[in-house]
Amino acid sequence: MDFAPAMTSIPQARNLVLERVSGEAVDRDMVALLTSELVTNAIRHARTPFRVDVNRRDGAIQVGVSDASTARPQVLDAPAEALNGRGLQFVSRYASDWGVQRRPGGKRVWFELPVAQGRPGADHRD
Repeated sequence: MDFAPAMTSIPQARNLVLERVSGEAVDRDMVALLTSELVTNAIRHARTPFRVDVNRRDGAIQVGVSDASTARPQVLDAPAEALNGRGLQFVSRYASDWGVQRRPGGKRVWFELPVAQGRPGADHRD
């Protein structure tokens, strides 16, 4: 789904992703946090409309955010008390995997979280 580069898109994108993972045994709080971080980066840095996609891949949920910027995002060494600049620190620390794919006219930043073995819809917490 496509979104405008506006802060009001953050909860809309987060809700879309949570709806798409409904019934999956995944940590919904972490899905929401990491989605918010990638969307916020797209809004603040790319400043272009962006697309959010959700896919299931080999025991994991993958969430991607595509925008029209070719600038590669950087994990900053921001201190813990910093109000900004730590989004990709969270993604790199809490996602089971993440990365950046160059695309014609932009890029896609994605993260994966494992789907727990067990009953569908159960939150996975370590």
